[in-house]
Amino acid sequence: MNNKHITFFTSFDEMENDQLKYFASLQPEELLKNHKALSLAAFGLKKDPGAKALVRKIKFKKEE
Repeated sequence: MNNKHITFFTSFDEMENDQLKYFASLQPEELLKNHKALSLAAFGLKKDPGAKALVRKIKFKKEE
């Protein structure tokens, strides 16, 4: 079942209030899942690389 629909708003405040109501209705697990998807998209990743694949080194340049 597809619950997607287009909603029109008369102001940005009305749109923001609707978004806040939506996010307030989500379970914590859903919020984290959405956050993870947004974070992966921000870094251009298609899937989670896993904790072992992450580079955990900090490189410092030498001052000359």
